[in-house]
Amino acid sequence: MLNRLLKNKFVRSGAVYSVASFIVSVIGYLLNMIIARSFSLTDYGEYITALSYTIFLGIPLSAFSMVVIKRIGRAKEEDRISVAISIEQWLKKEIIQYSPYVLSIFLLLGAGIFFKGNMSFIAVLFILSSALVGIYQNFYASVLQSYKNFLVAGLFMITIFSVKMFLTIGVIVLNPTISLLFLAFITSGVFSIVYGRKVIRQTKKKKLVVKEVSFQRLTRYINQPSILIPLFTTLGIVGLANADVVLVKKFFNGEISGLYGSLSLLGKIILYVAAPLSSVAFTFFTGSDSKHQSIKILALLTLVIGGLGTAATIFYALFPTLVVNIIFGSKFLGVSHLVWMAAVFGSLYSLMNLFAQYFVAKSSKFAYLGILAVVFQTLGIYIFHSSLDQVLMINIGVTGALVLIYVLEVIRREYLYARK
Repeated sequence: MLNRLLKNKFVRSGAVYSVASFIVSVIGYLLNMIIARSFSLTDYGEYITALSYTIFLGIPLSAFSMVVIKRIGRAKEEDRISVAISIEQWLKKEIIQYSPYVLSIFLLLGAGIFFKGNMSFIAVLFILSSALVGIYQNFYASVLQSYKNFLVAGLFMITIFSVKMFLTIGVIVLNPTISLLFLAFITSGVFSIVYGRKVIRQTKKKKLVVKEVSFQRLTRYINQPSILIPLFTTLGIVGLANADVVLVKKFFNGEISGLYGSLSLLGKIILYVAAPLSSVAFTFFTGSDSKHQSIKILALLTLVIGGLGTAATIFYALFPTLVVNIIFGSKFLGVSHLVWMAAVFGSLYSLMNLFAQYFVAKSSKFAYLGILAVVFQTLGIYIFHSSLDQVLMINIGVTGALVLIYVLEVIRREYLYARK
């Protein structure tokens, strides 16, 4: 059984990519720790909120990424590089052609974030620049996945984050200002474009025949359940992890948003361990040779993630000051009494992510519930935001309710299946 699993292409690919994702998560976490210790609470709040906005703006790109993977994947293996380069040329042409409209949208978004989001002008420039750079960064990552070369795709991500880490350390050593930090991130993004353009062409040496492609029927792809369900699921998953950060920056001052940023990061420690497990599980949920084991795998990982979350919550509750001091430093001790709540939210969020992957693999519309959860989360924080305790309680309540609904639906499905 074990040998068969190890020889399975899905398992090997999922394992390689999950390991790479875990390494990237560790680098990202260390990066956030260094920034938290090196900048003021206000600057850290500005930084962490800007990242949340950037992640939100990148959600629509996930639909295009799925289309790219599908378009390249259906080509013969020897033709995939040519197709990828053709799409790259098409993308460049489209951006140039529609640049006035893109600029207008960016100006409107920037004005909204600046006037309604309580963000500085330099942060708005960073958010919009990151969104633009992210178009190509996501494209190249998608191309490498469509090649099914998960080792190269993983190394691509690790290299980009390593460059980002190197540039950030340089800024901290030379002149630790928020504007230079944002510039370092944009520079690493530009590097990813140059590097990605080179990597997608290096896997084959023979002369390429590049044909013109178009996505005139792009809406046909996007309207398919195989695209819509993952897209809206991603929106729900990303929204639940970032909407609170954005709203805290809106309703509280800079220092409080910086403190909340540390709580958000502490809660996500569990996710950094659980997310690769969920990614590997997804390959089992979708693999034709392992679909029949989906429930067993789901149950096992639920116990593992639940156990990790419980252990983290107990540790956070017993040693809150130690946790905050080690990871962020003494200036963040003002929220030490809330770290156990961050652990509870992180645990529930990790479980929600696992179940969402399961329902996406089954093409179930229950995956859409994440969007509804974000709506309730946003409304809740809009109404109740007198303290960070309230924000965390709303996060826990909404995410916990979503996990409960997912669990009940899985039980219902299994009950109906057993009766057949």
